[in-house]
Amino acid sequence: MHTSRELAEDPLAMVNSTKITALIGDWITQLVKAQEEFNDSQVVSYFHAQSVPGITIKDYLNRIDTYSNYSKGVIVAAMVYMARVLRAHPEIPVIGRTIHRLIITAVLVAAKFTDDVHLNNAAFAQIGGVSVSELARLEVHFLSLIDFHLFISEEEYCAASQGYLRYSCPALRGIKLDPLATPPRGRHESREFDADSPYTPGSADRARYRRHAETTTAAC
Repeated sequence: MHTSRELAEDPLAMVNSTKITALIGDWITQLVKAQEEFNDSQVVSYFHAQSVPGITIKDYLNRIDTYSNYSKGVIVAAMVYMARVLRAHPEIPVIGRTIHRLIITAVLVAAKFTDDVHLNNAAFAQIGGVSVSELARLEVHFLSLIDFHLFISEEEYCAASQGYLRYSCPALRGIKLDPLATPPRGRHESREFDADSPYTPGSADRARYRRHAETTTAAC
């Protein structure tokens, strides 16, 4: 599948989507484990499930990778978007009850923004194990948390990709690595947007996107 934002030099060029998804699954599993050990937050977010889903994070990511038919860069973009949400809203706990909904929402947003051809909300909802209406609400909420800021610079994409590749090296696993630690906003990053994307900031565009989400939900 071709994307509208392919990079000239992709750090993941020699890594297939199954491998990068497994690396991300390993890293997120450790992140959640650490959060659950030290986080005693009582905050209940939009992403909270009633109970911890029965599928592991790695299996969940593998399911998404198997059935979503997205380009390889989508999963990295999804993690960058998750990082933006969590940096801007550290009160959202990254735990077993929230991580699955964070992941599927981030992947949905990344696929829509990155790929020219992608699955619709109904398909992602089925893959992710949530209702279409809930996923539509999560999508709009997720976008509002990052102020509809979806452009990813080449530097930011490469930094995230290289972080996961470093994490795959056993010799470096004892070192604190954060693949989601990307350049500070406003330093290297320009707010560029694709005119064809439904995710373009501004009051008129936000209203247009919300109408688009409502229409999608009704159609499904």
